[in-house]
Amino acid sequence: MSATAPVQQRPAFRAALAPLAAGLAVVGSGALGWLVWAGPGVAWGVLAGRLAGELLLPALGLGFAAGASGTPLVLFVPALALGGWLGDLGQPLFLQGATLLPNAATHAFLTGPVAGLGVGLALFSGGTRFARVGTLLAAALASAMASIAIPLLDPSFHDPAVPVLAAAGLLALVLLLFALARAMPASARGLGARILGAWVLAVALLYGGATIAFRGRMVAPDATGLMGPADSTPFPDFAPEPAGSAP
Repeated sequence: MSATAPVQQRPAFRAALAPLAAGLAVVGSGALGWLVWAGPGVAWGVLAGRLAGELLLPALGLGFAAGASGTPLVLFVPALALGGWLGDLGQPLFLQGATLLPNAATHAFLTGPVAGLGVGLALFSGGTRFARVGTLLAAALASAMASIAIPLLDPSFHDPAVPVLAAAGLLALVLLLFALARAMPASARGLGARILGAWVLAVALLYGGATIAFRGRMVAPDATGLMGPADSTPFPDFAPEPAGSAP
């Protein structure tokens, strides 16, 4: 039993080596690109915090969904690329439609909740015949939302290095979770997918719903708006007489 157990576990770890190596390569290339290209001039901590608030959970869930469903990388990566291209192409149309929703402009136009809905549904489709198709659709949707959100959250005012390196960081997270799901036993994958899917869907629905429902606090009107025109006086009975008038 003890001699055969490692042999049975090797295929799972072997299947995780490719996405794990790819994720580490993306991290390494991103770090090298930051040192050579961007340098310390960009507030990467600010950008990372903003991206984490919107897209961290969808990125982790997407990687786990792809690994748990056994989606091949030769299909998964092109779906990400296609979604990113469509998001960049359709950004003006998406932003125009999202402005119809209350408070959307102050929350990255709800790109995080939209990506979370797609990823959560993909996680719950695990174990069905629609799992791979749902994962590929969620990959395209999440990548499109990331392509729209990164320029909106960019603190550097359109530094050309930011979209490339931010996308590389998100891709590394996706591939690392992809490798983790591939290395897990099949029973643990299904349970993990449902737990993570519940989290992703719950956060997406709560965050998106609270953003739309929040009406804000009542703000007192500005005192200057209650004043009259610039040439008027609050005491008209004591207004100065025009110059040159007789006493």
